[in-house]
Amino acid sequence: MAEGSVGQTQAQSQAQPLDERPRKKAGLVHPGLTVPFILLILCFAAWGAAANLTDVLVGVFRQIFTMSNFQSALVQFATTERISRSRSRPP
Repeated sequence: MAEGSVGQTQAQSQAQPLDERPRKKAGLVHPGLTVPFILLILCFAAWGAAANLTDVLVGVFRQIFTMSNFQSALVQFATTERISRSRSRPP
């Protein structure tokens, strides 16, 4: 009798609808795209770091090149404007 019940449970488990089967947890990235995803994240992080360092570098270059505050503000504006235009440029 134990064999019959085992056979019935196997047949019932094969006949379960797809909705009732346990689902595998979906990953963040498709399996073959993990390395490109990591490289893309690193590129955006480097872009953000470079944009953030601009403020510090303008202050240092102001002292090295003996620029006035107005001249360093123009450099800062030109750099920020260039970055913002490159982000919003249509394809």
